[in-house]
Amino acid sequence: MEEWARNPRGMAASTRHKGRKEKRELGEVRITTTRYATRIGLNKEIPKVEEYRTRNRDLPVSSNSRITELSNDYVDLIRLELIKTILEIVKSDKAGYCVPMATTTNLDLEGNLYYLSCKNYFKGAMIGEDGKQKCKDKCLGNNPTKIIPRFQTKFMVTDSNGSYAKVTMFESYISKEIKMTAIELLDHQNQSDDVPEELGVFIGREFVFKLGISHKWNLDRNSNSYTVANMTNTQNIIARWKNAYAKIIEDQLEVEFTTLQNNLCINRPG
Repeated sequence: MEEWARNPRGMAASTRHKGRKEKRELGEVRITTTRYATRIGLNKEIPKVEEYRTRNRDLPVSSNSRITELSNDYVDLIRLELIKTILEIVKSDKAGYCVPMATTTNLDLEGNLYYLSCKNYFKGAMIGEDGKQKCKDKCLGNNPTKIIPRFQTKFMVTDSNGSYAKVTMFESYISKEIKMTAIELLDHQNQSDDVPEELGVFIGREFVFKLGISHKWNLDRNSNSYTVANMTNTQNIIARWKNAYAKIIEDQLEVEFTTLQNNLCINRPG
């Protein structure tokens, strides 16, 4: 490391993402990361590098330059243990996250499209003793904070099995899609109470959702309305989700077939 410190432009090796590990196994030296990819650059002028190369010169060398296209934001969307149908989510008795793929069918107009929140934080506003709206959380006791509207919009969604649920999308996902914040949209409408046509961009489109199942709202109150923790309609993620779901179904069928075979063998006369 001292050699590298004196020669900062000659970094011997650098890795991308955490979890670098070197493993010797069956006469091979492997440098990998526990997540995603490793980038290695070698400067032969550094003695430590040359010593390493000489020590392992007779070992076979192979490399895989394929780097995953999946960002950290979307990893959970194709995790096999999270992938569920809407019916499985509705029947779930455990809090946590699930990942269905579903199509938005229409806006749920029973609730509000927005909520009032602190400008500095995403906490909802409350009415203070002075009758003014204030931040529920970190701004209490400080100077009065500006209260602004943010998206908290519910949509009906259905999956390929015909099951329905409500999902609540918040500011970050809606504003990213329609290229407007809630404030900008309301200003564009001149504060009208009409349903914004801009929100129609979600209708009829297929998304992979990461939905939160909470004790308070879903399990205790038996609600089929879920909060969106992440979502995307990126075709790469949709294709991966479909492949993962197909693998789940294939494994289930294999287990059922094996169980059936075992039962037939047990019940066979003689």
